[in-house]
Amino acid sequence: MLTFETISDLEQLPPDDPAQVILREIIEKLNRLAAEEGRQYQANIDGYICLAEPSDIGRTFDEILPGYTLETAPWEAVHMHREFWVAAYVSSNSACTLVLFPDKDWLPDSLRRILCANLVPNIT
Repeated sequence: MLTFETISDLEQLPPDDPAQVILREIIEKLNRLAAEEGRQYQANIDGYICLAEPSDIGRTFDEILPGYTLETAPWEAVHMHREFWVAAYVSSNSACTLVLFPDKDWLPDSLRRILCANLVPNIT
């Protein structure tokens, strides 16, 4: 699973990767919100921004989703943004991890059903 905290972290992806646009929007918004509070966004405090990859299926991510796999995490809300599922895991009153799942064939049907069950309408 790739994690992102700053715009420079986007260099982990090819420039034409469609996740670039969504991740940039999320990073900029979280940094702006933190700046309004007079501080910097910190993933280990505020929650992680992640991009799931095929090799992540079935693995646990103790720092990001303590004790959970992507299929067992208690997702609070999911929405579709372009061709990505964006799932929120709330770990505390002040931290929320966002995981982007590309809507690709490698996404297991079992995980897709979980994401669908937590789907909320997009509010713009």
